[in-house]
Amino acid sequence: MKRTSLYKIIDTSFFISISILIDIFFSIFQIKFFKLTLVVLFLGGYFLGFLNGLIICIFYTLWHLIRSFYSFTILAQSLNFNNTQIYFSIFLDYILPNLIISLSGFCFYKKNNQKEFFLFFLLINFLRMLSTSLSSIFIYRESLKKHISEQNILISALLFNLTPFITNLFIGGFCVFYLKNRLKDIFDK
Repeated sequence: MKRTSLYKIIDTSFFISISILIDIFFSIFQIKFFKLTLVVLFLGGYFLGFLNGLIICIFYTLWHLIRSFYSFTILAQSLNFNNTQIYFSIFLDYILPNLIISLSGFCFYKKNNQKEFFLFFLLINFLRMLSTSLSSIFIYRESLKKHISEQNILISALLFNLTPFITNLFIGGFCVFYLKNRLKDIFDK
């Protein structure tokens, strides 16, 4: 049976609200090494397609920016960021990593290709790591120079961003594969 526009709006709203609720829960308990919202946003794109996945990711990004505004403002002031650094940090640390997840809509679940599914999940995690690593290297370089030698900044930035990459890849991958099969029956109706 073909899903109507109302069902798609409800499904999109569901994924937006669940991702925000999970984000609130994780921020209360200060869980930073793993991003469960990645799983929800990925599955939103996977089940609803690219356009609805992009809408979900845009709303989550707006929420993420609003929630992080105060702490980011304090960080930017303490590090004496100029306007360019602030804009690029917001883009590379908040906007781009969240919008990258919408690429999961290109491996729409009706194709049922496990290899493509895994490759998209790996690609999305890698692109997110690349975005935050570029931010660490180019925007936070001056702050890192005080504690790390110039030659080790690249290595330190990659190692710093490798931990969330690995945890998101394995724990998130397990959750995505487990939930994908459970939710497939709901979206087939």
